Amino acid sequence: DGGAVDLRSRGRVAGLRFASGSGDARLDDVADDVVVKGASGDVRVRHVGGQLRVHLASGDVFADSVVGGATVRTASGDIALGTLAGESSITSLSGDVVIHRAEPHSLAVQAVSGDVEVGIAPGVPALLDVSSLSGETRSELDISPTPGTGDVPPLDLKVNTVDELIALSKQKDLNFAVSATGGAPHLAGVALERASGARWQQKIGDIWAQH
Repeated sequence: DGGAVDLRSRGRVAGLRFASGSGDARLDDVADDVVVKGASGDVRVRHVGGQLRVHLASGDVFADSVVGGATVRTASGDIALGTLAGESSITSLSGDVVIHRAEPHSLAVQAVSGDVEVGIAPGVPALLDVSSLSGETRSELDISPTPGTGDVPPLDLKVNTVDELIALSKQKDLNFAVSATGGAPHLAGVALERASGARWQQKIGDIWAQH
């Protein structure tokens, strides 16, 4: 707790809380919640069975899968999550935000300076509320004024940026893995070829997207 401390965890642990003034956290499989607070340092975790709660002044946050939702706030750093389920809030003042596969519940993303990329899990209807003050928005989702009739619960997705790109896509079978070293994973392989209403410059409110 405090100072300059690095944390390494291999194998499965029940839950974890880690606070460090400066230090990295490298975690494997955590069955319950992960709570990390620090001034600077990176957080990399393979699996979180509960909630992921991270608050950093400077540092990257990468996770392969989060089951119980995530609350992540960074002043400077990239945030990349593989599969994300549960009620989640992601905030980045400076850095890119990538969600490879967003599953049902609610997801709110706020970014001041940095791109936001969100892939929607197959078959999940999404209620979109997306706005960018001066940036660009692209989507390959099929837009509908009403929700579908299936039994799949929806994803309530809210994204707000100031001056960067928002990209909404159908989640594809891309390789997404968090490594102990290296840069942030991206959805670089997603082609946003079908952009019905693409390049939205103003707020999109209460629009259903299905795929």
